[in-house]
Amino acid sequence: MEYFILQQDDRIYDTIHIPIFSILRNYDYKSYNLEKLSRMTVITRKGNAYEEYPDLLSALFLVSEHLNEIISIFAIGMEYKLFCFWDQYKNTPFYYYAYIPPAIDGLSDQSIIKNRGTVIIKPVFKREKMKNFDIVRIIGREKPLILVSLPVAEAIMRRNYKGVRLIQTYLD
Repeated sequence: MEYFILQQDDRIYDTIHIPIFSILRNYDYKSYNLEKLSRMTVITRKGNAYEEYPDLLSALFLVSEHLNEIISIFAIGMEYKLFCFWDQYKNTPFYYYAYIPPAIDGLSDQSIIKNRGTVIIKPVFKREKMKNFDIVRIIGREKPLILVSLPVAEAIMRRNYKGVRLIQTYLD
């Protein structure tokens, strides 16, 4: 089975920036420990006319309501937390789901990594660790690295999502 890295498209200008460390402590962020959060977290933001809310915020693997229609099909039984970003300027709530996918240590030694592990030039993952997961999180990284299977990637590519990027990976 093929896998793709699901991440926020950094080419989009004026996306929101979430206050990660005010939501989670540094340790909780690095270990992706969302269990201590309440079921729903409301974050008030000032906002402005030009700010965009993309369908994916990869800082915590936050998925918008629009993208959640697809992710929820493949994330059956997966726990999630709900975030509500209240934009005061637009006077509108934006809901995001923070899924907690299964975590594996699947990064292969054949991967080409630069800048002390912050940039992966050629992502290679261990085939035996993937176990036919549709959505999985790779541990041992500074930011959460989310992999999705080919059926999930195809479902995402068929729709017009804003701020979503898929990067092809390799399995050894």
